[in-house]
Amino acid sequence: VNDQKNYHFQIYEADVRTIMERVARRVDDIGFVYVPEEQKRIFCEELEGNKLAFIELRREPMQLYPGKKNALAKQDGGTVTLEELKGQRLVQNYHEILEGAPIWDGLEISVLTNSDYITNRMLEETDLLNISGGYLHPKEACRYEMCVDGTAGSFLFGCIVYKGTELGRGIKELMS
Repeated sequence: VNDQKNYHFQIYEADVRTIMERVARRVDDIGFVYVPEEQKRIFCEELEGNKLAFIELRREPMQLYPGKKNALAKQDGGTVTLEELKGQRLVQNYHEILEGAPIWDGLEISVLTNSDYITNRMLEETDLLNISGGYLHPKEACRYEMCVDGTAGSFLFGCIVYKGTELGRGIKELMS
């Protein structure tokens, strides 16, 4: 028996909408995404309309990371609500944004990027804030638990597949 695996993966990074479109057009077999839990209803409605399905793999707590020049960076963390962020400026990764999702209403996203490096540099050198999970920032970064509508928020990590598609062995191994 040959234990050597003969898989070929092509990695393409894009925003959630582009990933949905690529899987719907069958350019890609699977698309990995993460979205705020509060966007799940809108997200799943769009998937359904494109004959796609979402397989949730894990949840990551939603956290606020203040830039080093922001007054919040001088505190010890705690809890913050979306309402408390009104008037603050954010740097966000476009992977986390789904247009029309109420979580972003009223927040000023001053910088929208596809680069984790840019996001981290902006937090090092400015007073901007970032809402994300621990997947982006170093463990020692000052962080606040994000509350959305009175409850702790989460990011959902998972994959998009064409509805009814049987996942191949290689994809199942990648997901585990």
